[in-house]
Amino acid sequence: MARTDRNPRQSTISPGSEAWGTTEPAPTPTQTETLFGRKDVLNSLSGALRQTGPRQPVARLVKITGDPGVGKTAVLGRFAGIARSGNSHVFTGRVDGRDDEEPFSLFSDAFDDQHDVVRAAVERLPPWQREELNTTLRLTMGSDRAGVADAVKCMAQTGFRSVRGFLEQLAVPRLVLVLDDCHVTDPASVELLASLLRRPPQAPVLFVLAYRNRQATPRLQAALRGRSEQMVVDHIHLEPLPEEEAEEMLAGEATAFNRRHLYRESEGNPGYLKALISEQPVFTARDDLSRLHHTPRFGNYARYTEELASLRPEMREVADAAAIIGHEFEAGLLTQMLGRKETEVLGTIGELIRRDLVHPVVRGQYFAFRHPVVHRAIYNHSELSWRVDMHLRADEVLCSRGASACERAPHVEQWIRHGDLAAVGILDEAARAMAFTDPGKASAWLTTALRALPQQPRFEAQRAGMMILLAEARGATGQLRECRDLMHEALSILPRDPVAQHAEAVAFVAMVQRLLGGREETDAMLRLELGALGCEDALVRASLKFEIAAGQLHSGDPLGCYQWAQEALAVVERHGHRPLQASCLGLMAMANTANGRTELAYELLRQATTILDGMLDSELAQSLDAVMWIGWSEVLLERWDEALRHFEKGVGFAMRSGYRLFLPHLLAGKAFVLRDRGKLTEAHVAVEHAVYLAERTDSPEELVNAYAVRGYVDIALGHLDSALQNSLAATLQPRHSASGWKEALALRILGEARLLGGDHEGCLALVTDAGGPDLPTADAGSRVAWYELLVRAELTAGRLERAEEWAQRAVHAADLLGQPGRMALATLAQAQVLLRQKPEAALSPAQDAAAGLEEAGRVIDALRARLVVGLALWHEGRFDDAAKELKATQLACEQLGATVLARQARVERRRLAARAPHARSTDPESCVIALTGREQQIAALVSSGLTNRLIAKRLHIAEKTVEMHLSNVFAKLGVSNRAAVAAAVARDDPEPLADAPQTSDMK
Repeated sequence: MARTDRNPRQSTISPGSEAWGTTEPAPTPTQTETLFGRKDVLNSLSGALRQTGPRQPVARLVKITGDPGVGKTAVLGRFAGIARSGNSHVFTGRVDGRDDEEPFSLFSDAFDDQHDVVRAAVERLPPWQREELNTTLRLTMGSDRAGVADAVKCMAQTGFRSVRGFLEQLAVPRLVLVLDDCHVTDPASVELLASLLRRPPQAPVLFVLAYRNRQATPRLQAALRGRSEQMVVDHIHLEPLPEEEAEEMLAGEATAFNRRHLYRESEGNPGYLKALISEQPVFTARDDLSRLHHTPRFGNYARYTEELASLRPEMREVADAAAIIGHEFEAGLLTQMLGRKETEVLGTIGELIRRDLVHPVVRGQYFAFRHPVVHRAIYNHSELSWRVDMHLRADEVLCSRGASACERAPHVEQWIRHGDLAAVGILDEAARAMAFTDPGKASAWLTTALRALPQQPRFEAQRAGMMILLAEARGATGQLRECRDLMHEALSILPRDPVAQHAEAVAFVAMVQRLLGGREETDAMLRLELGALGCEDALVRASLKFEIAAGQLHSGDPLGCYQWAQEALAVVERHGHRPLQASCLGLMAMANTANGRTELAYELLRQATTILDGMLDSELAQSLDAVMWIGWSEVLLERWDEALRHFEKGVGFAMRSGYRLFLPHLLAGKAFVLRDRGKLTEAHVAVEHAVYLAERTDSPEELVNAYAVRGYVDIALGHLDSALQNSLAATLQPRHSASGWKEALALRILGEARLLGGDHEGCLALVTDAGGPDLPTADAGSRVAWYELLVRAELTAGRLERAEEWAQRAVHAADLLGQPGRMALATLAQAQVLLRQKPEAALSPAQDAAAGLEEAGRVIDALRARLVVGLALWHEGRFDDAAKELKATQLACEQLGATVLARQARVERRRLAARAPHARSTDPESCVIALTGREQQIAALVSSGLTNRLIAKRLHIAEKTVEMHLSNVFAKLGVSNRAAVAAAVARDDPEPLADAPQTSDMK
């Protein structure tokens, strides 16, 4: 339906005595499509609109081309609104594909909203032109086809003067005629358009034509080529949306990881992107993940099913049958399914190619749909009973060809009937073949097969075996609780003989239960199963021992873990199973790394990575836990590049295959490495998705790890509220939910967040939760980071002797390891103490720490060390050098997005610039008194643990205003963080404000 710039209510128009209709117009797709991005395109169209007007009474043409779904209709809709607001008469026409045989359907659609302006234009025409125009506009209202053909021929002979005159009457002050989907319009409309372009109206008329360039008919192309040479022509080809312009469409998707995946799958096409978004499963609770492979969610395919309306029956049949085969299809199989001649089928496929529905993929008879979204739209639009019958035909053809079970399974699962044991066998065989490379597909096939298998005692063993395989597939896709429950049900009916099958199932469910937090019962179950094996030297013995070893590390016994894993490795080496061998070596490396036995850990890691790097996907699926153990070992041994490479290898395979069992751990590990290397944006993307997946698996171990690492990344980014929330969530999981070293890591990150928020005492209190000053639950490498954190907390509290004790512990812990990065971090702890005790002695260790941390690849820690270098330079009287160092550090932090460090560097620059010898006293008490009333108020709230956001809410001011006052507070007090502000306020006024909320209020 058309819209003009006048009153949208329908009015009655009477050229002669003819009533032209009184119904309210319905909105068209041109009006309702939402536009994302395309500012440059709208600017170009607006420019063409400005150049069309009374001062330039000539017609102008704008062609808008692009692929299906790229946004042509949305652009036209937005431009029509712009043109209406610019004192133009605007009419929009579009053919829906079913009216492409109705003469002049494109133009009659444009003018069937008969408003006052149309009636006035018609009444100014001569009577004979009114009759011709009435015939043109009324052709789609049931006129006799024979009469229509005569009228079209007569109007063509007169050059469509009546329509041209009509447009000239409407072009006061300016007419904008927007015609969409010109590639599917009727021949009469194309003939009329050709005439108007060949002899344009002598008036300011802007033609805006949109069409798919690959589907433009020869008639339309000839019409566009035959335009008047005096007509100005602009051609706008819509390219795929850039990723930044697609962000608005993807705003509702859960994580940046998901958004990137959807954008890449859509190829930047807005239409495909909308359909892909609509296909995404909606989770209302964590356990909804179990329905992922049982309740498919069909997308919004309306725009693509519209393309089917204009297909002839034989074309529609070929398209529907091809969709049965898949996104890619073979003409020979299609021919046999349909029982038609090959030449006929190939001819019809050629028609579909011309309509841009399909395209060849290789030379010969292999083709694919334009996009997977188009394939799914056609498939889901076909009739159910016909679809089932065609799947049966496809399977019969494949069976006659001797196709594999994996080739047949997509068809068998659609036509299988209850009790068909042969079909059940096909699905079972296919699922076993796909279990590691596509567990989601295996899960769907097994679910269907189990429903078709009769519930009879004679099939009990077969059912149990299929249930075990289904449980493993669901576990692999992250459905841990469903996996555990189904596995226990299967084990209850699975015969003990053969013992290997039973033991393998126990080993798998033990791994899942460990992720879910069932440590004691899992260990007992494994030992019982190991005893049932007797003396049999089966590979499954290694699987059971490996799971016991993993449980030992989980419970904080790295020595016991190493011994059990060593026994498992001996069995594995006799059987030559590379995936399990890599897992054993990786776990042994992790155990020795946690225990501080770095030389042995390096050697074990070398052996493990040699195997891992040579693995194919089919082997990698059986040892993703090896990637996890190897990657985290490399992190603790400061082999950052190798750790990142291995984590990315594991994440890449998991995303390709849908094998999500350890994906949250792998993503968290990747984020940890990226954070320490200073790639904070990438780290945030990875850990955000890790948390998203962990929340859906509901695994306490994965939640502890993901929340802790997200808090770690948030601290570097300066997201204090999020850092506190996530690090606290990591520590609130049930005790012993995760490995001891991971729980200790979570506690340390919570300590960092508390210190950043001004709660230095809360930070120090966490030492008790970590087992006391010796930190027995932490891995050997992390103890150095713990002690350096405690140095900062004690310095903030003003307890220099305690800070020096922690610094000495850091040096001792680093010396035991002999790792350059750890030793540099311990040196940084010493430098920070010296900066308070003997500032003139702090420069050399601070410079050594910065150089050592940079060499070790610890980018964020190196920047912290450079802050200390800047302060030490100032204390040596090298004021210019200090200013340069702090400015360079600030710029480096800003470039990385490390906002907290950048702010600290900025504050220190201001503070030192203000601290000339003649400046005010730097005594903390006098500094607090020197604060303004508002600054004292904000300092007091900071000391109570409030964030900037909560302070702004309390004081009814903007958060930016809080930041400004807080910067002044930092400068006047001579401090660089919130904890130091709190300490200064406490020294000045030991009694807290009565109305100041406590830290728990903030949480």
